[in-house]
Amino acid sequence: MNRSLLRLVRIFGAGNPVIHKIIEYYGSATDACSELDKGDIRFLPDKQLREMVSFVSYDKIDKVIAWCEKRDIKLVNLYEKEYPRMLKEIYNPPVILFYCGDLSCLENSPITAVGAREITPYIEKLAFRVCRDLSKNGMTIISGMARGVDSVSHNACIYESNPTVGVLACGINYDCPKGSGILRRNIILNGGAYISELFPEPLTPVTQVNTPSGICTSIFFRLFSSAPRMVSHLSSFGTRGTGGIVICFLPLKYCP
Repeated sequence: MNRSLLRLVRIFGAGNPVIHKIIEYYGSATDACSELDKGDIRFLPDKQLREMVSFVSYDKIDKVIAWCEKRDIKLVNLYEKEYPRMLKEIYNPPVILFYCGDLSCLENSPITAVGAREITPYIEKLAFRVCRDLSKNGMTIISGMARGVDSVSHNACIYESNPTVGVLACGINYDCPKGSGILRRNIILNGGAYISELFPEPLTPVTQVNTPSGICTSIFFRLFSSAPRMVSHLSSFGTRGTGGIVICFLPLKYCP
C-alpha cells in the first residue's frame, strides 16, 4: 500500500479532486507529500489544511494500515491491478478503496439496483425476482446495503449463492445500516465484497458519513456499472460518473 496516497486522502478528504491535481503536478504521491512537508502551500489555501499536513504523519498512516490488517480490512489504490477497472475510467476516481471480500466479481457484467427504503410487497417481490434472475445469469448486482430495495437486491444474489457488492457511505467498520452484520457476512461467504472510500471507524468521525468529503452511496455505487444505461437515474440521486445499467425499483407514483 502506498502510504503517501493514504496520507493525501487523509489530509484532503476522500473524493477531493485536488488529490489528482497534486499527484499530477508533483509527479507522484510521495513527491507531493515531500513538498508539502517542506512548506509548499500552493495546494493548501487555508490554515486547517496546513495544520493537517503536520497532524497526519506517516506514523499515523502506519497505524491505520496496521489497524486495518488486524481486522482483515483490505486496501487497494488507484494504481494497483486489483483496483476495479471500471472505476479507473470515471472522472475523479477514488484514490483509495477500503474493502472486505473479493473484488474480482466486479468484472462480471455489473448492474446497479436502486430504489426506496420503504417499499411495497410488490416492489420487494419484483426487485428480488429481477436481481435473482440477473445473478443466475452471471451478472453482479451492486447496491448500497440500506434497508428496502438495497438489501432485497443483495439477498436475491445470496439466495442463489452468487456474489454481490455493497457500497457503503461510511467507514467500512461502522455498523451502518444498523444491524447489517449478517448481510455483510453473507456477502463475503458468497464471494462478494463491500467497499468504502472513507477511512474506517473509529478513524473517521460519524459526522463525516454522507458529507461532501466522501462519496454518498447513491452516487458511488453507480460508478461500477460499465454497460450502456438502461434506466435513467432520478434527479434527486445525482451522479458524477459514467452511465451504466441502473435498475430503479420505485412505486408507480414516482414514475413519469
